[in-house]
Amino acid sequence: MTENPEDEGRRSYRGIHITTRSRAGAVALAIAFVALGGIFVAFGLVLLVILAAAGTLIGAGVMVYHRLTGRWPRAVRPADAPQGTLDPSLEVFPGPRDAVRHNDQLPPRAP
Repeated sequence: MTENPEDEGRRSYRGIHITTRSRAGAVALAIAFVALGGIFVAFGLVLLVILAAAGTLIGAGVMVYHRLTGRWPRAVRPADAPQGTLDPSLEVFPGPRDAVRHNDQLPPRAP
């Protein structure tokens, strides 16, 4: 491919160019692109609704199982945390309010 000396310093860009021969064709093409985008958005919303419905059904099934049997399914059983293992002496409290240093109380910086 030979380059034109007048185009020196320019980068060539090869992109997709869609041309129409009439204004009606351009409007029809624009409507088709908007409709295609609307179809994609609607499909995504339908997928979200399906996921929400599936989660609701699974959650309702787990709750019915728990109500009927009195125990949780093995996959969602709460962890058995040992009770009374917290030590109150290890709790950290904030210091007094006037002990906080503010920027206007800091000493000036050395040059």
